[in-house]
Amino acid sequence: MVPYCIGRIHGKRAERVKLSPDFAASALTAASRMQSTERQIENSIKRGFPLGEFWVQTGLEGIDDSLKVAALSVTNDADRQASQQLENQSSRQRLWSDWLIGQNRNLALTEYYISSATLDNDQRFQNSVACTKFLLSMLASRTLADDNSCL
Repeated sequence: MVPYCIGRIHGKRAERVKLSPDFAASALTAASRMQSTERQIENSIKRGFPLGEFWVQTGLEGIDDSLKVAALSVTNDADRQASQQLENQSSRQRLWSDWLIGQNRNLALTEYYISSATLDNDQRFQNSVACTKFLLSMLASRTLADDNSCL
């Protein structure tokens, strides 16, 4: 996690760029929904349950709704940058979920259901989990930062 800094002020360490409290709170809801959707997908696959398109889509729609609320709370540039990070993560999560659903329709998720190692080795999923965890930490601290898992 690399915090953004304003710069040096009279040779002292610069203050970290803070997110507004209202934005951070609403953005945390969106990030929590992302994490919940990831966990539902992971638990379904690892336990061998069929991947439910309906609940995956419902989860993604809930994320979209939360992102809209967070966007309404943006009050400064740091909030805008964090909001963009959330939007990017949501897009990556949606692409991966859509891929999974397509694979499931074609009965091509056999590897995922046979071995949990497949999901553990799925770089897109692991990056998504790491990015969401980072975003939750960043939003909870209300300090704008970057992380390689979100690139």
